[in-house]
Amino acid sequence: MLAICEKAAEQGVPTAQIALAQLYAARRAGPKDMVHAYMWFLIAGEQITQAKNHLNQSMTMEQLLEAEQRAAEWIRKMRKIPPSSIEGPPEHRPTREKDASTA
Repeated sequence: MLAICEKAAEQGVPTAQIALAQLYAARRAGPKDMVHAYMWFLIAGEQITQAKNHLNQSMTMEQLLEAEQRAAEWIRKMRKIPPSSIEGPPEHRPTREKDASTA
């Protein structure tokens, strides 16, 4: 299982990267397993962020806000935490501006 996930993760498949991170985190056969787990979570997170940013460029502000609200509701329901701790302040809401790293 590990070899299959490694091959797909190295080919850039985010779901494989997450699965590989989870396998390393659960295995903990040696001190490097936690390092590898964290590394693959970071790599997958970067790819997910890039995909999310690319997608939000083709969405309207109304679509972005609806998606945010639906996600917040889902997270709140799954974690059973108060709404105020999920919804970020307005300055953390999606914007149309590209930051310097994507320009």
